[in-house]
Amino acid sequence: MNSAQKRNAFTLIELLVVVAIIVVLIALLLPSLGRARDQAKSTVCRSNLRQCAMVFREYASEWDNSIFVKREIVNDTTLGGITSKTADGNTSGNIQTWPMVYVGTTNNGSDIDGNVNGSTRYLDHRAGLCPSNSFFSKDLPPTSGNVSFSYAAYVSSGSQENAARGFNFVQTVTMNYPPLFAGYGNQVNATIYRLGQVQSDGRTIMLADSLTNHPSGNPGHMYGTFRGRGASDYVGAIHLVHSKTANVAFFDGHAENMTAYDLRYNTATAPNTFYAPDPGPAAWDGSLLWPTPLNATYQNPSFPQL
Repeated sequence: MNSAQKRNAFTLIELLVVVAIIVVLIALLLPSLGRARDQAKSTVCRSNLRQCAMVFREYASEWDNSIFVKREIVNDTTLGGITSKTADGNTSGNIQTWPMVYVGTTNNGSDIDGNVNGSTRYLDHRAGLCPSNSFFSKDLPPTSGNVSFSYAAYVSSGSQENAARGFNFVQTVTMNYPPLFAGYGNQVNATIYRLGQVQSDGRTIMLADSLTNHPSGNPGHMYGTFRGRGASDYVGAIHLVHSKTANVAFFDGHAENMTAYDLRYNTATAPNTFYAPDPGPAAWDGSLLWPTPLNATYQNPSFPQL
């Protein structure tokens, strides 16, 4: 009996070998599982961007071929008409980006588009966020009150950028409205797209993965605008969140996954500022913003310096 039991039992060395094999297999499988998870999130992200681009075009069909991108209240009458200025001389007021018109339901009585409280807009909030962003779950309602956490819509940095790229579809219009929020006046600068003036819709970026590192707060969250030259409002820029690549949607409605090099040199928008992959909220700092040139790899004189 004892001899049979001894023959059927595992020795300690055999058990250790089995454990070692299991550990090796887990070590081999975990990176593959991680890559599969990241690829799945990137696929969802591109689907989200296509939905957002479709919504932009649907909005344009209803509003004279124009697309709302952002608005800034520049006249605060409750403070004696004072308009604050940023360091670069731009007016700085209450800024909100495209989700205020397109995403979720209204919650403040009425909005810039005339929707009343509780009205359904065009898009679910989840579709406006990248699942790979570290704050994705926190930025979903009702946990987040910031409507500007979203994919970034392209906004021009000015006439020099427009001339370099041959763009004239991004325009700013000044409108007067009843006070939209308590404590703010009624003069609004709205940035819009004139869809019919986009010359190369298959190469011009409409929306992209994004990030902000604004010093007043919210570093590491997504932000609703980016520029071709430098960072936008609240230090917004394209985020290379998918294994050092970013997903972008173009004006013709298709979405792609692109490297910083391809974004810079193989699109009409030619952005020159990016955030590196996210190390996590606890480690976030501004050193990850890549200025022009990105690095030595991108200093090729054969490419136009836009």
